[in-house]
Amino acid sequence: MSSSDTSFQVLVLAGGECKRLYPLTSGGTVKALLPVGNRPLISYPLRSLTEAGIKSCIVVALGEHVSAAMQSYLADQEAAGGVSCRVLTVPEDCGSADALRQVAKYITAETTVVYSGDLLTDLPLKALVVTHQVTGALATLLVGHLKTSPTTETKPGKPPRGVDYLGLDPARQTLLFAASSPESLRDLKLPLAAVQQAGCIELHSDLQDQHLYVFSRTALKLLTSQPSLSSIKLDFIPWLTRHQLKQRSCQHNNTSTHSSTSSLLAPMAAAAAIGASSRSYSQSSPPTQSGTSSAAAVAEASRNNLSAAAADGYSNGSSRSDVTDGEQDGANVAGASMPGEGYMHLSHSAQASSSRSERVGLYLVPQGRYAARVNTVQAYGDVNREVTNEIIDCELSCPT
Repeated sequence: MSSSDTSFQVLVLAGGECKRLYPLTSGGTVKALLPVGNRPLISYPLRSLTEAGIKSCIVVALGEHVSAAMQSYLADQEAAGGVSCRVLTVPEDCGSADALRQVAKYITAETTVVYSGDLLTDLPLKALVVTHQVTGALATLLVGHLKTSPTTETKPGKPPRGVDYLGLDPARQTLLFAASSPESLRDLKLPLAAVQQAGCIELHSDLQDQHLYVFSRTALKLLTSQPSLSSIKLDFIPWLTRHQLKQRSCQHNNTSTHSSTSSLLAPMAAAAAIGASSRSYSQSSPPTQSGTSSAAAVAEASRNNLSAAAADGYSNGSSRSDVTDGEQDGANVAGASMPGEGYMHLSHSAQASSSRSERVGLYLVPQGRYAARVNTVQAYGDVNREVTNEIIDCELSCPT
């Protein structure tokens, strides 16, 4: 297990030689060992794990060369009191989702953290994990603000490159849509179901996926069942957002069907009660002089049973238009739900729990916290300049 309370495991994706960082990775230098602030790049995620009280983790390496190159450093940092790392090697051509799928058999915890080896952040890891576990989400991802506008380096008339398009709900707690443009993306097709379910959708191009994810065990099972998904960011997260919309639509349809059935059955039950009462009075009432049952008694019984049936329907949410004010007041006292009772039932029902478990949540990097990835040559230079800043260096180096 990867943490002191054994509630979650951590996988660090160390990557490979990374062609996007060429020529920094030329000559056999692996991305995970690139010096950032005079420390290997992978030392920053490992330090975050140590500060979170995590004793062990799985490090996933692309290719035998990367695995062998990291062994010495990982052993030294463990000897110095760092995290115990189990290195697992996957083929070099694996995407991040492919790699996660291949090592899934080594994951036994209900919650899994997937931590990109090129991410530097001073955000306490357990804050993200606790948020995920409390909300019961299918997946939760860390999202940060872009430092520069996507349009600053975009040619006029051209779509911005390398931008994440993220659609959020109004509360900014659920990810409803995700698309990325490694090169360019000309057309965005927002799912109508997302707008219908959330009321509106905020589409952002000023936010970016920071490659720090928390997955439930259900999410990993879904990934295992979808071998065509290669990248977590480009494939799996967008797929999960579509999956959650489908699940919510199914739940909504089931709920609507149940409500419609209940609405149809209530009048039928009322009519049956009236008929049964009428027959009862017909059999038990003494005959009049003309040899027939008392019509007044039958009418009174019908009114009584209709009022009772309508009161039952009213307490279940159906309308009452055939009762007097006095009868309605009595029904309100005797049969109506207490204020908020319906909400409590809804929020604690199986449908509500299922809805939460199918949600793709997000965690916005709070103001004042640092998060940056070293995934391009320019980012490498920017991060190196930033970590030399005394304040940022202290935040990344000192326990939080």
